[in-house]
This record gives sequence, structure tokens and C-alpha cells, in this order.
Amino acid sequence: MLQSLFFLLFLFFTQYTNASPILQIGDLSTPVDKLRSCKSFAGSRATARCVCCLLTSNPDGYFTDKGVTHLCTTQNDCSETIIENLISQTKAKDLDALVIKLKERHIQNQNIPVSPKALSDGVFNSQGLKDFLVSTSMNNKFRAPDINTYFREAKCLEIKQLGDGGKQTLQIFLISAMKRCGLGFRHEPPRFWVLKETKKFGEVKNLQTLMASPVAAFDIKKTNRNPQFPAIAFPVETFTYVDINRTPHHMLLMDAAPGLPFAKIIQSKDLEKLNQASQLIGERLGALHKTFMQPSKNKILGPTVVHGDLHSNNIFVDQTSGIVTLIDVETFVKSFDTLSTPAVDLFMLYGFATSHIQTTQRIAHGLSQEEWHNNFFKPFLQGYVSNWPTSSRKEILKELKSMFNSILTLNKIFKNRFIAISYPNFIYGVKRYANPVFDQLIQHPSLP
Repeated sequence: MLQSLFFLLFLFFTQYTNASPILQIGDLSTPVDKLRSCKSFAGSRATARCVCCLLTSNPDGYFTDKGVTHLCTTQNDCSETIIENLISQTKAKDLDALVIKLKERHIQNQNIPVSPKALSDGVFNSQGLKDFLVSTSMNNKFRAPDINTYFREAKCLEIKQLGDGGKQTLQIFLISAMKRCGLGFRHEPPRFWVLKETKKFGEVKNLQTLMASPVAAFDIKKTNRNPQFPAIAFPVETFTYVDINRTPHHMLLMDAAPGLPFAKIIQSKDLEKLNQASQLIGERLGALHKTFMQPSKNKILGPTVVHGDLHSNNIFVDQTSGIVTLIDVETFVKSFDTLSTPAVDLFMLYGFATSHIQTTQRIAHGLSQEEWHNNFFKPFLQGYVSNWPTSSRKEILKELKSMFNSILTLNKIFKNRFIAISYPNFIYGVKRYANPVFDQLIQHPSLP
């Protein structure tokens, strides 16, 4: 009898790895039900300690009212000054609104219980993820109603593991689904999503910041999005689960970008498609840079908002519709705090495509450097400068050439980024192959 009781208790506590919301403040993270005290959680970080108290000192665990605001003040987790600063930062109208805004920002309340069976070595495997998505959508646990509709039938759902996605991403999955797929139903085209799994809450936080910024106007989901700008892939759903070590994993579900990664277009060796894709990328990127560009003394090209990680796998091109989509966009946030030179994006795109240390993103084998520059760099530049009046394009091309040949600019950017790009090969490529393209376009800015 006693053994049976222990077995039932074991099942109760191990059936799911978590059911508690996640409190996340900067780099501090903990399941709410495991929080001992805000002082032990936040230490000397006064603002974090205050936010913690406002969101957790109540029967619900993560929602409160004015009474708890008073409690947090009197027990010295909050000061009147910190609360005033929080109200100012969040633009809250009153204390109730402050708590709601803090909850939206710092509580990952889509912390959905996950069965240990769905995990392999602490992370999702394809079958476990499929089972999780089906069970969660059948219980309407996702915030987006259409996600609950698409994911509720296992036979209509396919999941493919795409790899680890780089140092910031644990895993990436490609998900395809149809609402109906059984006999007797007319089969519809599948809809595709990408699901990223990361332990870094910073990416989630940055995306939340971007979704409240002007670049949200370029969200790929918006039907009224201006097609002259690049589309941006924002999450349609975020949720968190905790592994057996109580480490939060943050999941970002996004609509899959249409078309192909620019890296695959490069490797196809189809010069016509490469030329067209390069011009489209130039047009869309130039429009983005120009929109946020600030005046610069004696120059047309000034500081602007940049993607910050614009290599050829972070750009998708649908050559039928002309849609260019940027992914992994959380790096935009850095240039919102301090505008950056457009050289950050231009150098990265050029460098990854011409002088990347590895072969995965470099020019296709079999193309000469001259062919590559004439079918990538030249149409890209033409597309980029087309966003300015014809009378300004010659001067802009001169500024771009000067930018690419500035050792000071090169050193500054390579110092902080581009560790995967060969600096000597970059300089050689500019001197030997890019400069003749610049010179040709400067003489004939409207050359087809």
C-alpha cells in the first residue's frame, strides 16, 4: 500500500516538467513556483527586486493590485522612486496599469507543461514536439486561435529537425500542417512555420521590443505591409518550458519565410536568378536604410537602423512575388539604441558572400570572381541606390566606394563582428573586383 502511494506521488510530480510561469528580468530567470524570495532572486538589483515583488507577492503568483504595491514598498523591495521610474519607463497610467505592463514584459505565462517523454537529453525531439503541439492545441492552450486549429490533428502535422541553428539557438524545426487532411477532404496547400528553441531570454526580449517599434510595420503577417520594404519574420507564438534541471527553454514559432535562403540561390549557379535576387535584396535593404537614416555632415548616407547579422542565410527571397524576408532580426535592437553606419549590413552581406572562411556561404564553385561580382554585387548596388533620386545616385555610389575602402571603417566593424570573414580576403576582393564595379556604375549610374 505504501509503495503504491509513493508510486502515485512519483507519477504526479514527474508527469510534467513544469506548470509554473517563468519570471524573467534581464538575465535573471526562475519558475515562479520555485521563487524563495525576491531578495535572493535579484540581490542588489533594486529595480529587478521591485519588479519581482510586484509580480509575485500575491495569491495568484504573478498578478497583483495596489495593495501589493503598497506591500512591496513597505517591505523595502520597492521605493517610491523606483515605482515612479517604472511608471515612466512603461508609460503606464497608474499602478494597476504598471503591474499589467510588467506582467506582459516579464512573465512568460505561456509556460506550458511538457511531459518528460517529449524530451531527449533535456530538449525536444521531433516526435515529442509533435505530441506536445497536438495535445496543447487540442486544449486550446496557444494564444493564436489558428495555431490551435492547425496543430490539433497529428496526421496533418509534419515536423522536420533542421539542426542547431548556431551558437544562440539550441534547435530549429520546420513544421508543416493542414487543417484537414483525411479522406473525403479536399487537400489544401500546407502552411509552414519555423520553431526556434533557445535558452537565451534576450532574444525573446529583443523581439518583444522590436514588435513595439516602427519596424513592426514590416511584419510579414501584415496584409497591408508595404512590398517595397523587406518583410520581417516575427513570432506568432512564444512559450516556455523548463527541463529536468529547471532551466527555462524559450520557443519562438514564426511563419516560414517564402522562397529560398539567398545562400541557396548563390549555390544554384543560376546567374539569371542570382542577378534578380541580388537586385531585389538591394532595393529592399536600401529602402529600409533610407527610411531610418539620419542626416550626416556633407554626406547623403548617414547612420541608420541595421539588421546587424545580415549574412546570406538570414535573407530569404521569393523571386515570384518579389518578397525579401529578413530572419533572426533580434539584432536590430542594438541599432535602435544607437544608430549605426549602413556599412554594418553592407560589409556583412558582401563579406559572407565573398570571403567567408567556410564554404557554406561563399560564392558558388565554378564561378569566377568577375562573374560573381557582376551578377551579385553590381545588381545589388543598382538596387540599393535606386531608392534615391537619379541625380543623387552617382554621389551615393562614390560614398559607398569610399566606405568599402576606408580602413578606419573596416577596422571598426571587423573588430566587433565578422569573426567568420577573412579580413585580408575581404580587402583583396574590394580592391581587385568590387572597385571596378563601383567605377563602372559611377560613370554610368543607370547602366542596366
